[in-house]
Amino acid sequence: MEYVHTTYRIDQKEYPEYYSALLARSSLGLRKFFVGVRSTGIFCRPECSARKPGFDRCIFFLNVQDSMLEGFRPCKRCTPLHPLACSNLLASILRYIEEGLSTGNLLAEGLLSQKGYEIANEEFKNAHGISLLRYLRVRDVGRICAGVYRFEHLPRSSRAWCMAPPSGTESEILQASAALLSTPIGTMIAIATSEHLYFLEYIDRPYLGKRIKYLQKKYALGIRSHTSAILEQAHGELNAYFEGRLTRFTIPIRQVGTTFQNGVWGYLLGVSWGETRNYSDVAYDLFGQNVCRAVGTANGMNGIAIVVPCHRMIRKDGSLGGYGGGVERKAWLLNHELVGRKE
Repeated sequence: MEYVHTTYRIDQKEYPEYYSALLARSSLGLRKFFVGVRSTGIFCRPECSARKPGFDRCIFFLNVQDSMLEGFRPCKRCTPLHPLACSNLLASILRYIEEGLSTGNLLAEGLLSQKGYEIANEEFKNAHGISLLRYLRVRDVGRICAGVYRFEHLPRSSRAWCMAPPSGTESEILQASAALLSTPIGTMIAIATSEHLYFLEYIDRPYLGKRIKYLQKKYALGIRSHTSAILEQAHGELNAYFEGRLTRFTIPIRQVGTTFQNGVWGYLLGVSWGETRNYSDVAYDLFGQNVCRAVGTANGMNGIAIVVPCHRMIRKDGSLGGYGGGVERKAWLLNHELVGRKE
């Protein structure tokens, strides 16, 4: 089964062709593309009038969403978020957003009508394939990922990156590391201390920023961008998992929830590679009563994806049910494990 997802980056074998187009300030008949510049953390259209970067500083993308999920910021000179024939309405909304206002703020303060929002949203979606709301979420995730240590990627810039625990955290700060891990089904962000993995999620999961802030407050984590032995282990084990060489993770994890949540997460760790359980069976096995909805909620609160295999929980009728990373990813993971089990 093929995981259906927009190409995250253009294949490096095609880079010379796209770089030639960049130097010519034209797409030269290629697909619409954008270029991220490692040294500045900015992405541009090929037509941008700015001085062109060296070949080794370029990363090429097919859309703005993937550019921003990699942590690049839109160029202020060529304004790649603006469609080429951008309406005044959409241009003004994007300016407000750049100043820190959300579409909700604009509607609430009377700066934008509901009809105007719908028209501008449709224009933006036609140009970039995502809604304005999705753009705001992607932008926030991109800001989180902008300076995070990356396995497999050359550093883009020397900007320092850290996240201090939210104010009000009274306990002693626990130092943690964060890194981005590339997988066949999208980039993931991992957060770990020197002893445990605390978090592993897809960077395009909704409300990622809120989940990380909750994690920081819960465990009093001060997060910095650098690798560690636990992150190296996570990187190695994930690679082995996706290559079909690893069926059970050994990386030490820490995830503390309610008694109910801990019960569900502990149960998941006992579900083997290539097997599934349905919400109803888990409810009766653990609690002796029909609390399927609560089991599903606890399953969705899992913050260590794949390692704690919440993707192996399905509905009683055999349908997939939900998955925080998207149902397409869930189907891909289950098929990957099923094929590996048969082999």
